[in-house]
Amino acid sequence: MPCDEVSCEVWGILKSMDSLCGEPVCLWLPEAYKKPGTSTYVQGVEAEADYQGEIPEGF
Repeated sequence: MPCDEVSCEVWGILKSMDSLCGEPVCLWLPEAYKKPGTSTYVQGVEAEADYQGEIPEGF
């Protein structure tokens, strides 16, 4: 079922963070980066290396 891994609220949570590109990014992970039993599709935000803002729990 969609949302089983991280909830359906992930987009809103990511939008709450300061991002370099202003929008969350969506990526397809290569097999080498996937944990067994998890999705190939991931979402995240691009942030400065020295980002000091709040990082939501679980991210």
